Amino acid sequence: MKTLSAFVFFIVTSVASLAFWGYEEFVPNGAVNSCNTCHYSGAFADDFREAGGQWTAALAALDSNGDGASNGAELGDPFGSWAVGRPDPGDPFRVTNPDDGED
Repeated sequence: MKTLSAFVFFIVTSVASLAFWGYEEFVPNGAVNSCNTCHYSGAFADDFREAGGQWTAALAALDSNGDGASNGAELGDPFGSWAVGRPDPGDPFRVTNPDDGED
């Protein structure tokens, strides 16, 4: 029974981790808001998709959620100069969600 419980736990956590694994590594400080970076309202996800799934200066300059702050300012990279594999820029405690117009 312990083996079956361990197996079920492994499967459930593996599936859950796959559900949460995603594109947050493709935007600066994406792990701060995790999946909500794109899946709060969907506006940032749409703009990210239109940018070819790449963090660009043009995507950083947009204000996907219409709150008056650019996506880049909200994610700590106002000029869009960050690249995948580099350390996250800025202070993670100042990161806000580019998909949430209320934060």
